Amino acid sequence: VIQIGGDFNNAGTFLTGAPVVFTGSGQQNLSGNFTGTNALGTVLILNPDSLVLGDDVQLNLLILAGGLLDLNGNELEIMNNSPASINLISGYIVGEDEASKITWQIGTATGSFVFPFGTHGGLNYIPVTFNVSAAGTGTGEISICTYPTNSQNLPYPTGVLNMHLQTNGADQSAGAAARGSRAQP
Repeated sequence: VIQIGGDFNNAGTFLTGAPVVFTGSGQQNLSGNFTGTNALGTVLILNPDSLVLGDDVQLNLLILAGGLLDLNGNELEIMNNSPASINLISGYIVGEDEASKITWQIGTATGSFVFPFGTHGGLNYIPVTFNVSAAGTGTGEISICTYPTNSQNLPYPTGVLNMHLQTNGADQSAGAAARGSRAQP
């Protein structure tokens, strides 16, 4: 187990399968190369304040046990296809722009994939649950982001010109853009 009480910046090669535990009491930062061969295995966030990403991060298991994980304009990619790969005890994930997203490599897995989003200041917990009832074929991923909008669900994501049932936030019609995701709903 690697316990981190401050910031963690990987400026080289990070080769360990050991769990990384963030134990600070104020804002901590995670930055550098944590993708590909430098991807993290298990990350446990015990910090009651926040862990802020400075770069894209790949990992296998995220355990949120306090505070928040701020994507800060970066992508968090979950490489494990189990619906339990994000384990929420307390806290949530903040990503309040189109670039701040969670991508989950689900492959052919089934189950309820919960994206535990919330807003800055802890005012709203807005989880997104994606239920997969039948296995697909080949590789598969779910990519979701969330950000503030007004009562008319504006602004739209980049490239979307209109949205059916915009005040309900969902459009099930053919050819619709799924708000903040790569694929249609």
